[in-house]
Amino acid sequence: MAALLPVLEECGPRAAGIAWAATSLLALLLAADREMAMVMLFFGWYPILRPRIARMTSPLTRLAAKVLLCSALIALLYGLLLKLMGPATDLAGLSPVLTVMMLVLANLTFLLLDVALGRLTALWHRRLRNFPFH
Repeated sequence: MAALLPVLEECGPRAAGIAWAATSLLALLLAADREMAMVMLFFGWYPILRPRIARMTSPLTRLAAKVLLCSALIALLYGLLLKLMGPATDLAGLSPVLTVMMLVLANLTFLLLDVALGRLTALWHRRLRNFPFH
């Protein structure tokens, strides 16, 4: 996902969207782990959406949008994976409490990803933008 940051910053959201679509398609076709390819498909476009969420005025609204987005994407992703691949043996016996705990941990990880993308964007603007061309 962080690989989209230079494309997004230098070429705009349309080019970053095309790069995300090409990367997701290649991941679906070539990756050995289908679940990871689906994660790229579902979450890989978040750096493109991130500036729009950042424009929201209230920090609480931004946080709610990120948590709702992450939860919805996880529900869609694993709903689709369960339909396509069937239930995995390690997930078949999970209690609802463990499922909620996994969702909370996934949301915390997503929020950490958001912080990391913000810092990588700032690093790109301060130091790396002209680095390859010197």
